[in-house]
Amino acid sequence: MFKKRGILMLAVACIALNVSPLCVKAATETPIATSPTGSVHQIDSMKLRSGGYAGALNTNSDGHTFKEAWEATLYGDNCSLIYGYNTFLINEDYAHAYHFKLEHSAIVANDNGTFESSRKPAGEGAKMEVRHKGTFIQYQNTFFD
Repeated sequence: MFKKRGILMLAVACIALNVSPLCVKAATETPIATSPTGSVHQIDSMKLRSGGYAGALNTNSDGHTFKEAWEATLYGDNCSLIYGYNTFLINEDYAHAYHFKLEHSAIVANDNGTFESSRKPAGEGAKMEVRHKGTFIQYQNTFFD
């Protein structure tokens, strides 16, 4: 009886404080998409645009495998897109978008869906990270005027 009560109290304490490595898995679930630079929006497709669309710098995972981590960079006029596949902690597809003159966002599309970061002003990075799923991934830097 006391043993069961002690285990129950420990479980409640772990969930409330969320500090024990044994409780983190039970108390939290890894999100499908995150953006270390702002909010995340799931969108219908990479073609969906809203107000002020000025252009995009995009690419895909052709020529890459997902057996180990990799990163590549694509450059455009006044912008760049760092994209790749990360295997640290969880496997994820990511896009880091930069534009030096226009507001912009980062987009990643894989078999989990299409996700866009919040818009960032010129000179700041917009980042989107999505839990890996699939064999053909799309990455995009979308910019707005």
